Order: sequence, then C-alpha cells, then structure tokens
Amino acid sequence: MIEWYDLNTFKGDMRFLKAGGIQIRNSADSPTVTLDDSGNLSNVGYHKAGLFTVSAGGLSAFDAASGGLYNYYSSGGVIAAYSDNSGTLASLTLDASSFVFRTAGTTKLTLNNSGVLLLKTNGTASAPTIANADNPDTGLYWPNDSDTLALAVGGSDAVYIDSSRNVGLGTIPGHRLDIRDNSTGLLARLSSTSTGGCSMQFVSTSTNGRTYRIGSNYVSGSGEFSIYDDTAGLERLRIKSTGQLNLTGLASAPTGAVGDLYYNSTSNTLQYHNNSAFQQLSRKYTVALNDGSVTVVGNAYTITHNMGSQDITVSVRRTTDNAVVLTDVSMPSTSTATITFAAAITASQYVVTVIG
Repeated sequence: MIEWYDLNTFKGDMRFLKAGGIQIRNSADSPTVTLDDSGNLSNVGYHKAGLFTVSAGGLSAFDAASGGLYNYYSSGGVIAAYSDNSGTLASLTLDASSFVFRTAGTTKLTLNNSGVLLLKTNGTASAPTIANADNPDTGLYWPNDSDTLALAVGGSDAVYIDSSRNVGLGTIPGHRLDIRDNSTGLLARLSSTSTGGCSMQFVSTSTNGRTYRIGSNYVSGSGEFSIYDDTAGLERLRIKSTGQLNLTGLASAPTGAVGDLYYNSTSNTLQYHNNSAFQQLSRKYTVALNDGSVTVVGNAYTITHNMGSQDITVSVRRTTDNAVVLTDVSMPSTSTATITFAAAITASQYVVTVIG
C-alpha cells in the first residue's frame, strides 16, 4: 500500500489499496472517496462540478448524520432512483434552480424555480402534448402559439378554447359557447334531482336589462315548464304538464303594441292589442237550463258565466226544433245572466249560450 499524507498532521492522505483501488481520506482520517478495483465509486459526499457517468449500482454515498449508505442506480448513465443499504427502493431527490430536458439538443420541457412546468411542443389532436402512454391520441395540446388550448379525445377535438376565451365542444368556436354534434339533434341537457326543479337563468346588466329564468318544475313543482321574471319576482308564462298554456294575469293593461297578448286578472279576460288599444277576446259559455248550476225562481233562470262583464250576448235555443227563442234577458252582475220565460217550460229542452 502506498500513502501520501500531511506531514504536520499525518492525516488527509490518498492511498493505493492493497486489494486494489484508490482511497482519499479527510483530515479526520476517514475515507471520503473510494474507487475500488472494479471501477465502483463510493463514499462520495458531494460532487462540486463537472459530469460523471454512473453505472448501475456503481455510485454510493455515506450519510454521516443517519449512518445510512445510499446506492444510486442508473440506466444508460441517467440516475433513476436509489435505495438505502437495506436494498429498499425510495424516491430520488434532485435539487437545482431549474431543470431543462432536451432531446437531440432541443429543449422540450423546463421546470423553473417557481415550480412552473413549461412545454415547448404544441402537439396536435392526433398526438397531444400531454397524454397517457397507453392512449396517446387523448390528451391536452396547444393548437398554436396564440393563446389557444384544446382537449382531444380519440384523435379529435373534444374541447377547444380560442384566444377570445370562446369555448367549442366538438368544433372550433365562433361564439362564447359553440356546440356541434352531427350525430344527434340533442346537443345539451340540464338535469337535477332537486325538489327545486331544474332551471337556467339569463342575466342582462345593461340598460333596461332584466333577469329571466326558464326551466322545469321549479315554480310550483307540478311538472310545469315556466318562464319566470326574476327581476319582478313573477311567473310570466307556464306550460302545464297536461299541455295547457297559462299566462300569468295582470291587474291592468300594460303598455302594449300590436300583436301583444295578456291575461287580465281583474276581468278574467284574454286581451289582445289591435294597434290602438287592448281588446277583449270573445269567449263562449253554454249551459242547459236543467243543469244543477242554474238557479230557478218561477219562470226565471239565472246562470253563472263568469265573463267578468255585462257587455255580453245571450241566446236561447230550443233543442226539440233548434229554434232560437226570444225571452227577457237581464244581467244582474258581471258574472251572471237571468233568462225569464212568459210561461213554464221544460228546462231540459232549452240551452243558453253566452258570448262575451
């Protein structure tokens, strides 16, 4: 064995070992680096500069604080993981201000000091930049360098976000939300099991803007479809589960224009605008005089039509010959009419019709 050492301290030497190899020892006379006769480098405290190639299991270090011996493993000269001296695999910690990964001399990925991962490859729908190795045509990619982002599924765009933050589902968007699916006519669905139904709100905050909501089963919970004015807190239109159309009533006529239609809750009438004013749509009520709802006093028969007006037309038809019979008619109220005959009749033979 040959040794070189400090003549003052007789410590800190380099030795050619009898068994082969070279060992460098520190001032405490402890080995710091050992290169054995098989070419394995061990007891490395740190490597200050330069590059070295590590063979599988060929580099180890001693941790004085824990007393552990760590063996570094590599494949093709790249450190992959390490284990302690018991042979148990653990994680590999790398510490640097940033990490840059290159292939063929070209930067592909950078992990900077702020923890931001930067990718240099845009990718395509058929070969996304970020994808599962077992499913490489599904993943995230950047269609170009102008603030666009896309998610591909099976090699085709599923979600596309352009530089204006427009979102396209199945298409490059031309609007804030653009959906295309040529295989079906049903392009969107809103679903909820909530007892509050399912609805969608439209909000306009500009001048004269209002907030409206449309949806199913959220106003009365009776299976209706409604248009609701959230600004006023009023339901404006309802389609019942049985198919009837219901207009929410207003106590008085609103400002209108030709073609407008509303239900007057005071007169219980449907009103339309004829370009000058709202007019009541004609209604019809028919009842046989032997009906249980008819009040009979002598030869006078009072019917309840609920037209909400005394401006009505009343006619009486005799069913035996379908002749129109002339009688005395009066309108005691806006909801009733009284038909008086000159003599007693067979009530089942007469039908009264009210138009108003």
